[in-house]
Amino acid sequence: MKSEDDIQKLLDALCVSDIGGLDGSIFCSSVGLIKPREVSVVPPSAKTKDVIKLLQISNRGVVIIMTQTIEGIFSERDLVKKYFELDPELPIKNYMTFPVKTITPIDPLGLALTLMSKGGFRHLPVVDQGELLGVISVRDIIDFLSNKILSFFSQS
Repeated sequence: MKSEDDIQKLLDALCVSDIGGLDGSIFCSSVGLIKPREVSVVPPSAKTKDVIKLLQISNRGVVIIMTQTIEGIFSERDLVKKYFELDPELPIKNYMTFPVKTITPIDPLGLALTLMSKGGFRHLPVVDQGELLGVISVRDIIDFLSNKILSFFSQS
């Protein structure tokens, strides 16, 4: 996999070019244009059964595990993948995914999509100077891009 610096260089080139007639700059739009969704936060010591219940009642696909910093992430996908090995009484730190990739509001959407695609995950915490602002999902990005495309065609 290419480094994040290599990906950024490719995105910079994309920002000034077309891809088969599509304006590549749409992928250079800032992540900050998408409002991050609120996300539940629990400590690493939280019982796994409580985190699973939180996933269910919050109607979010992910929970962030934090102390002063992000320690891990636990998603519906983690639950499905680890279901048969889960002990609901153990702390979530035993099952969380770590380390966690994050993104800032000034990063381009293309970077967010690339991190998700190459990392095999659908949620990215958005942080600004160490503060968790929320989470964006691949669906949030698709909705944003879709709205941009529809807006373009409605103006034509």
